[in-house]
Amino acid sequence: MDNMTLVLHSGLNNDTKAETFNLQRTDEAGLLNPVRFVKIVPISAHSPSFNTSIWHVSFLGVNDSVVVSRAEEAYASYKETTAIRHVLKYLRQRRHLASFRALQSRTGFMLEHPVVTKVHDNLMSGNWSTVESLLETAADEGLFDDCIQACDPKALWCRLNGANPDGDVPTARGGHQMCIDVADGIIYMFGGWDGKKSMDDLWAYSIAEGRWKLLSPNTALNDGPGPRSCHKMVFDPMLGYIYLLGCFDENERPRSPSPSGTATPAHPQNETATTPPTDTTANALSQDAVSVPSGAENGSKRGSMLSPLYRYTTRGPTAGSWTVLCADVQREGGPPLIYDHQMVIDSEKQMLYVFGGRIVDADSESGTMRFSGLYQYNIVTGQWEHILDESIPSPKISRPIPSRFGHSMVFDPRNSRLIILAGKKQDTFLADIYGFDVNTQEVTEMITDFSAAGGPDPSFCQRAALDPESGHIYVLPGLLKGKGEKKPATDAILRSTFWIFKPETLHWSQVSNARPRPVDMESSDMETALVPKPRYAHQMVYDHNRKVFYVHGGNSGLESNWRLDDFWSMTFERPTRKEMVRRTKFIARRQHFKELCDTVPSVQALTFLQRDVHAVVDHLSDEETATFRALQSHLFDKASPSQASPTDTSGEDIEMMTAGDASLDSSDSALKHSSRSYMPGIPELERDEQEVDTHPELTPELFRQRTFVFESLLELINADAKQPSTDLINLVVPAKEL
Repeated sequence: MDNMTLVLHSGLNNDTKAETFNLQRTDEAGLLNPVRFVKIVPISAHSPSFNTSIWHVSFLGVNDSVVVSRAEEAYASYKETTAIRHVLKYLRQRRHLASFRALQSRTGFMLEHPVVTKVHDNLMSGNWSTVESLLETAADEGLFDDCIQACDPKALWCRLNGANPDGDVPTARGGHQMCIDVADGIIYMFGGWDGKKSMDDLWAYSIAEGRWKLLSPNTALNDGPGPRSCHKMVFDPMLGYIYLLGCFDENERPRSPSPSGTATPAHPQNETATTPPTDTTANALSQDAVSVPSGAENGSKRGSMLSPLYRYTTRGPTAGSWTVLCADVQREGGPPLIYDHQMVIDSEKQMLYVFGGRIVDADSESGTMRFSGLYQYNIVTGQWEHILDESIPSPKISRPIPSRFGHSMVFDPRNSRLIILAGKKQDTFLADIYGFDVNTQEVTEMITDFSAAGGPDPSFCQRAALDPESGHIYVLPGLLKGKGEKKPATDAILRSTFWIFKPETLHWSQVSNARPRPVDMESSDMETALVPKPRYAHQMVYDHNRKVFYVHGGNSGLESNWRLDDFWSMTFERPTRKEMVRRTKFIARRQHFKELCDTVPSVQALTFLQRDVHAVVDHLSDEETATFRALQSHLFDKASPSQASPTDTSGEDIEMMTAGDASLDSSDSALKHSSRSYMPGIPELERDEQEVDTHPELTPELFRQRTFVFESLLELINADAKQPSTDLINLVVPAKEL
């Protein structure tokens, strides 16, 4: 039972309805998991008074004998190959090179990428210039790429100007919408609330030109939507259409008494001292009874507001024109008039999905919040379908998704699912994540509380984007509710943070800010800064081809009514291949310098330190500069390599760097890992009698030290291009268990 693999970590609803969960089917090598035993561990009960119990569990899967037989054969072959590679690694580590070559020749198995093997052989022979040349070759062949992607990225923000020849840019606003045409490199912006009124201006930003262009100052005059905010807008990359739904405009704004006693509009983005600041869209509505004029968006006389669906054409002969696809989507089976909802598009299947949001109800006088459910719209047939609603049981849906507003939703095309994050329900800030399979209509609660799973605090009015290649979700929080805070909903907080969520592993990571890059003095359109001000009611779009985020506007504070007009781009800064070569050369040259201290005059070793080692040090890194300064102590210590302890890190001379660290600058875990391979009681690593191509002066201790250096270099190499990470001796169980 020690070889158990975690295939699911989830929870059950407190009801009697059957629930279905997808189990992890493959391991890290992509092989199907052959299962003999299944272990279910109850984690917690719904309340202290409940007993932990599981009533019935059934497993569904493939039991076809042909499929199972193939999976068993593939797994057996994988185990055989892995066992031999572990033996090869052990023989080379212990300097049994004759046996190593004989086994490799007999089996034909490769322990690692040929370039990595050459690095090992030349390192053991002390051919330092060849080692460095091979490290450059390894980078060119992408052998450091996995390490680069595993590094925690840093956010590099850059403020954009984007003024057109007339000096025009979009004015300050919040609650507006942006969408992006990735193929043509154009960002579209529409509407918003400037603190006094809603707007209906339409802008386009050319990424290539770095300029805004005003497409229409008033779209209502061009058969388009009227002034509004808190709407949603998506771009269809296949056909070049923009779809727009929902609003919280001037006509629907509730009335609240002003100091003079007259009725004044209270906007969801208009937080003042008299309006609770934490709810960007509806706290005013929750505080006062809703009093909405009976007239709807286009002059409707019925009690409920009309909810039209607009389409804007960006390509072809009709580019620049608006079309009303549905005058009232509610009559066609769609949602009522809503705001602070979410809408995404499956461009391949030509399907719109709309979830959540607060309903603008002209008939409501109680002020009770009402929320919308999940709808889909078939663009080809023009048909709406109400898929699920928390208040309406459905025989096809095993569990509902709690209603909410001010949430985020993305469409994952690889898995054909919607992923819904956070938001707010009544006065409760949410920190859950749900998945919805659009093909099977299966609902999965992915995370109940991401703030307790290493993620951000419960969030409202955050912005999210999905990378279709990696499947990662990027989140820029809005209003946050601190963990465990016993404060009312009005006491939300703002923080300028950026997060990455990996749905496959349910792992969160926070992105720190990169060092500011040098300013291009010839560019008047761009100025660098560390990070934008904390904000909410902003907009963010993601260019997944160029890997660039764009953020605009929003509200800059809880106590102010100040809207922002700033426009930012953000890219992730990760180590480049050139940077990985520099880091690996720093590892190699440190060892080279240590050996020079014991073999050449001190002046010659000092020259190498000041010229060659100094050239590969990142002098902006405190860890690397400290390690570099510590190397000078070896000039005054002429002890031979055999007198030094291989695990002595007092001089920080063998300090290793590991992939996955945020900085990759100061971890010594690689050294500690390597040291575990050389425990007391093992044979001395004397030169193999048949070892004909190894440097004759390679003493056992020097072999150990160079092996440490090699294994520290391996920490930066792709997993599929290097020897197994585990050691053969660690697979041996204690004698009492035999």
